[in-house]
Amino acid sequence: MTRHTLFHTGWALASGVATGWALAWPHAGLQWPVLGLVYGTPVAWVQWVALLALAWVLWHQTTWRARAWLGWCHGMAGWVASVGWLTHAMHEVAGLPQPLAWLAWLALSAVLALESALTLGPMLHAAWGQRPGAWRSALGLAAALMLSEWMRATWFTGFAWGGVAVPMLGTLLASAGPWLGALGVAPLMAAWAGWMAWAWGRRRWRVGAAGLCVVALASWPSAPLGVDGLTTPIGEATVNLLQPAVAQQDKFGASNLARAATDVQRALAEAAPGSLVIAPETVLPALPQAWPAGTEPRLRAALNRQQGALWFGAPLPATDGGYRNSLLGWRADWASVTRYDKHHLVPFGEYVPPGFGWFVAAMGMPLAGFGAGVLHATPWSWRGMGWAIQICYEDLFALSLAQRQWQQPAQVWVNASNLAWFGNGVALPQHLAMARWRALELGRWTVRATNTGATAVIDHRGQVRALLPYGQAGVLSYRVQGRDGVTPFVRWAGAWGQVLWWALPLLAWLGLVAFRRHR
Repeated sequence: MTRHTLFHTGWALASGVATGWALAWPHAGLQWPVLGLVYGTPVAWVQWVALLALAWVLWHQTTWRARAWLGWCHGMAGWVASVGWLTHAMHEVAGLPQPLAWLAWLALSAVLALESALTLGPMLHAAWGQRPGAWRSALGLAAALMLSEWMRATWFTGFAWGGVAVPMLGTLLASAGPWLGALGVAPLMAAWAGWMAWAWGRRRWRVGAAGLCVVALASWPSAPLGVDGLTTPIGEATVNLLQPAVAQQDKFGASNLARAATDVQRALAEAAPGSLVIAPETVLPALPQAWPAGTEPRLRAALNRQQGALWFGAPLPATDGGYRNSLLGWRADWASVTRYDKHHLVPFGEYVPPGFGWFVAAMGMPLAGFGAGVLHATPWSWRGMGWAIQICYEDLFALSLAQRQWQQPAQVWVNASNLAWFGNGVALPQHLAMARWRALELGRWTVRATNTGATAVIDHRGQVRALLPYGQAGVLSYRVQGRDGVTPFVRWAGAWGQVLWWALPLLAWLGLVAFRRHR
């Protein structure tokens, strides 16, 4: 490599690392609150620095190969920096040798970074050429990142962890969430970064300085503006969110199965009469026939005394002979007994991609090979409101949730998760940040019952109203608000679905390519 190539490669790698860290600051021992560097907190200005650095190095390249290489370096470093907690699952929990766990983490990051290489390499180069002008710089990078975000959420069933706009939580720019969603804010940011790369590349320093002022304004700490008027409150209900705090290594033991049933029974006994108790994903980590004797009668008896409702997670049998990752819902009047089956399954954890049975076997997972439930599940009726269910990382898929909200309107959303595979590290606040975006986009309160965190209540502004400490057992009781009405994001994403996210960037790209050829 030449000195020039090494210099730009370093910048691309640094921008990727910054993107991963901006999602939720991962360094508990390296905090500067005055700069917003607080453990587990999204950091908007770090994301802007990363995006501007990436745009600048891409703008200065003259070949598609150079841009593809830098795009891959940025993507690789970003994945490495944001999903390092995977090694905890593979080594500490599953028992893989540490070198093999590190190798799997790096290999996954390298493969996921290929979409960045494609969109920021040949596609961006075809739109930009060499040293593109102002509007081509903006539109080209916006189209590339918009398509990249869509690919991240859809290719090979999708792994939509992270996202360019996620660190904008708590800033003025997040006010666009109910209108555009995180997926719509990302190309706006990319367009501005592309425009500023042109300004700096052409030494338009005053223009670049003005651009930085706009970035500072967009990143200004603020509650989202104009959100309350998009939806209206229609009622309230008390929820009790159970956090058992069971280590993944202990989860499938016989003693924990008995303890889990007792925890749910105790949560019912201590809950306010007539309230809703929600226990996390696979809180009972076995099929019903393997539950300790008397588990179901005891839970039903506790629910009859409490006269409320209960949702709890367990693997449940399916009519096709397999089983599903499910949440089971009971009401004390037994007028409604229902279940929700998870639709978006985690690769390797819940379904086995072809050719990777050996890897899942090496991980020693007690439950693998789940079947998928239906996408558009009907909300559950409770206290005059519809409650829509998600399980674990289903709240990463913004367009799927918008389609559900559009077709089967709900007034409150419920997420049940188990991130104990990844310890009590930064995966928990990262997941919380993405859940906050979904609440803001949908204009709905979201309650999260998790095994180890983040068990939380999030309002329709995407703000956390209540939160249990990570890794500590407890029950979070809170009175939540149901809301009615449709946000603009739900209206257009629900009506158009996935089409806009591949059609708009491709149309922009074709237009830029045609302009280059005929100018």
